[in-house]
Amino acid sequence: MTGLPLRRDEKFQDDAGPDRGKDQRHRGTCPNKVIVQLLIFQQWALLLGRAKPLDAASPLCAHVNECNNNLTAIMKQIESQIKQMHTDAGQLLHTYNHQNLRNLDGNSVCNPDSLDLPKFNVKDTSEEEQFVELYKIFQYMKAAIGNITQHQMKLNPQSKNLHVQLNTSKAEITAIISNLSCILCRRYQITEVIVHYGINFPSSTFQKKTMGCKVLKKYKHFLSQAENITDGWFKTADSVQDPFTFH
Repeated sequence: MTGLPLRRDEKFQDDAGPDRGKDQRHRGTCPNKVIVQLLIFQQWALLLGRAKPLDAASPLCAHVNECNNNLTAIMKQIESQIKQMHTDAGQLLHTYNHQNLRNLDGNSVCNPDSLDLPKFNVKDTSEEEQFVELYKIFQYMKAAIGNITQHQMKLNPQSKNLHVQLNTSKAEITAIISNLSCILCRRYQITEVIVHYGINFPSSTFQKKTMGCKVLKKYKHFLSQAENITDGWFKTADSVQDPFTFH
């Protein structure tokens, strides 16, 4: 797929870049007409390990015409993706702790409460606000897990199973971001979301390991919250109309 010409003000931190702590504009992409086809998913997985330019731009609605016209199908797939990602996140956390903190009490060294992560408000917010928050948190987690992957390639170069699970999580996040982009663009006509990358990994080996554990534990908790609220979304999903289609 071809993107729009780059503009100087369309810059964001790529997950393969260095750790930063600043607000930056990010605009996501939308999937092909068949929602996140397996072939595209596999291509993403192959590209995950490659370094990408820091000054990249990806307008949120650049490929809106390539989104599936059936918004109900997209919403239902988001529900399915979140359930699978929650299961995978639990397995990833277990593998990560076994490789990095096997002789330590994970509950004591991996308390994620101190992390400055985007909030996910599951109550007293509209469905639109929840979709926006999901988009923000998944973008945040994509960058954070990207940094964890880089660290683990150096700290545990022989832990191939862990590397595969980390890359799988990044691919899953990329896929769901694409679907969320389609919903935000088509259903809510949102063309821009401000994403905060606030995590800074420490320099010491032990602190990097514990920070990674905290992030992955928080990620698993977030997916649990997201899974719990999706049933309410899709009770009325069949009545969703695409404003780009119905005029």
